[in-house]
Amino acid sequence: MQPQRASRENSRTGRAFFAAIGVVFLALGYVGYIVPGMPGTVFFILALWAFKKSSPRLEDWLLNRSFIGPTLRDWETDKSIRRGTKTLAIAMVWASILLSCALLWNRPSAPWLVPVLLACAAGVTVFLSTRKTKS
Repeated sequence: MQPQRASRENSRTGRAFFAAIGVVFLALGYVGYIVPGMPGTVFFILALWAFKKSSPRLEDWLLNRSFIGPTLRDWETDKSIRRGTKTLAIAMVWASILLSCALLWNRPSAPWLVPVLLACAAGVTVFLSTRKTKS
């Protein structure tokens, strides 16, 4: 009897852990939609993953938000991104990276940062471009 009880307690602890992580990712997702250059959708996808491991109620709540729900449902069903979302995401990545590069251009302490930022933007662009597009 003792091993089952310990297993159940670990399960409760695990669910609480993933729920807490999900709430943190959810908060970061909302911050990402306010702060330029910080991705929001990625954090919402991570929150959905954590809620799947912890609480069907929280998972359903997130999937049914009018704000992010359709994007998450598209990703959940077939790993697709709507054309407008993909275009906006790529445009915002490049706008924020190019602005950051312009601000860093003449900084003597960070000459290595501009190529790193451009490489990151290129990587995100390739990733988003190669995902299935939903019309």
